[in-house]
Amino acid sequence: MIGTEFIKTDIDFQSTKKEGYALQSEEYFTLNAGTGNTTVTGGSTGNRLFSQFARIDYNYSDKYLVAVTLRRDGSSRFGEDNRYGIFPAASLGWRLDREAFMINSGVFDELKLRVGAGRVGNQQIGDLARFGLFDTRYGTTQAQLVGGFWEQYMNIGTAYALSGANTGTLPSGFVQTQAANSSLKWKQLMR
Repeated sequence: MIGTEFIKTDIDFQSTKKEGYALQSEEYFTLNAGTGNTTVTGGSTGNRLFSQFARIDYNYSDKYLVAVTLRRDGSSRFGEDNRYGIFPAASLGWRLDREAFMINSGVFDELKLRVGAGRVGNQQIGDLARFGLFDTRYGTTQAQLVGGFWEQYMNIGTAYALSGANTGTLPSGFVQTQAANSSLKWKQLMR
């Protein structure tokens, strides 16, 4: 048997928050009825998994069974050099109920002994794990909710007082939040 599999996952999300409603009623909560601040956030992520596989089953005398599987998985979560992983597996089976000493025993209708081993791959690293990520963090501090409490981080913003005045609208830059890692590769596990 030879086959392929393709899995495409796309996630798009958006959240809009509006403040300043004159009436606190659900019927009145439309975005254009609020007069205060509007906050819009959103994002998009996704991944692709393309697999090719082959399996050979062999049966000798309906007693002895062999299965060999070879799978090649390619994930968009990894860099170009490590995108694909190869995962072999094999199993051996013995139909004990077909042996002469078991045919008339009356104890079992079917009895098979089977042993197998193989490798599987783990790609659970996040869709953006291989990329270098940057963020605009206007201001000089940032608050983050950690364990139910707000923690304040100093000097991680991207606003700079180039003129040295530290007042007014400051020009903003970018801060790196994750280093690029093109060496990420499949984690292989024995099963």
